[in-house]
Amino acid sequence: MNQSTSSIQVLIEENQSLKMTISILVACYVILEDEYALVKKENEKIIQEFEEYRVRHPQHVGVKHGKAYDLKLEKEDRSEGTDIDTRSNPPKKIGAQPGHKKQVRVKQEIFQREVDVDVHECPHCGSYDLSDIQEERYRFIDDIPLQSPITTKYSIKRRYCPHCKKIVKGL
Repeated sequence: MNQSTSSIQVLIEENQSLKMTISILVACYVILEDEYALVKKENEKIIQEFEEYRVRHPQHVGVKHGKAYDLKLEKEDRSEGTDIDTRSNPPKKIGAQPGHKKQVRVKQEIFQREVDVDVHECPHCGSYDLSDIQEERYRFIDDIPLQSPITTKYSIKRRYCPHCKKIVKGL
C-alpha cells in the first residue's frame, strides 16, 4: 500500500508540473497570437501603400533627366506586323543636331570669390576622428546677375572616417 501511495504522489506532482507547463505555454501562445495580429496588420498596410504607389507610378512610365517618358513595351503592344514608330513626332536627340555648330561654355580661370568647404565632423555618425585630406575637388558656379557673372571657386575637402569606413566631404 505504501508503494502505491508513493507512486500516486509522484503522478500527482507530475500532473501539477504538466499543468504549470501548459499554463506557461498557453500564455506564450496568447502573446505570439497578439504579435502575429500586429505583424499581419502592418503587412496589410505595407501592401496597401505599395498598391497606391503602383497606381501613381505605372510600369510603362520612366523618368530621365527629370522628365517623364513612356517605356517601349514588348512586341505584344506594337501594331501587328510593323516595326515602324507610330508616333507622329519622334523625340529629338540630346545635344547639337547633325550639321550644327557645337556649343561649349568656357571655364573661367579668373574668379571673384573663393569659398573653402571643409568637413570636420562625419555627417553619417557624427565622429570628429577624421583623417587628413584624402582628395580636393573644385567646382565652379557662375552666378549671372544682370551686369556681369560672378564665379565662385569651391575647394571641397574630403576626409576618411574610420568609424563609418567612408570618405566624407564638407557640405
